[in-house]
Amino acid sequence: MAGPLNVPTVTQNDLSFGPGVVYVGPVGATPSTHLGAVEAGSTLEIRTSVLDVRQGNPSALIKRFNQSQDVGYSCSGLEWDLYAISQALGCGVTSAAGKLDFGGDPNTAKIALLVQHQTPAGGTIDVRIWEAVGNGEVSLGFGEDSHKFPYRWDAVLADTDWAGGSLTDKNRYFQIEKQ
Repeated sequence: MAGPLNVPTVTQNDLSFGPGVVYVGPVGATPSTHLGAVEAGSTLEIRTSVLDVRQGNPSALIKRFNQSQDVGYSCSGLEWDLYAISQALGCGVTSAAGKLDFGGDPNTAKIALLVQHQTPAGGTIDVRIWEAVGNGEVSLGFGEDSHKFPYRWDAVLADTDWAGGSLTDKNRYFQIEKQ
């Protein structure tokens, strides 16, 4: 009897599952403050809007341009971390006394964002968003289940990486490195 059909060659060391550790910090340096426990299911979203140039009859695609590009990262924190909440809001002041003061600041703070995931095979996947701003929305739900804090950051066009190296037009939002 023949084996299963349509089974591709699989690189088992490339398979992975589960959440990662999320770090935030000041722009221009490798982030080192982690957000604590996050729920599995975080998402790196990459969106491109395109302009198609078509010619002929019937119309045929001859060139495609990128008109806009957006990158975002979202996750749900599971801990009451006022610093993380302020970073997701993009503003606010936290204190060692356990307070978050918020409201009246028109500016949003840029942060550096690192998502580090360890694979079952022992490798790591690093997602480095050079500069990001919080989307300004955090829902603080008080329910019977464990509290969850949905966070979202959007990448901002950066000029340098965290080591101070210049970024070009092809790598100014983020980098994914698989080790």
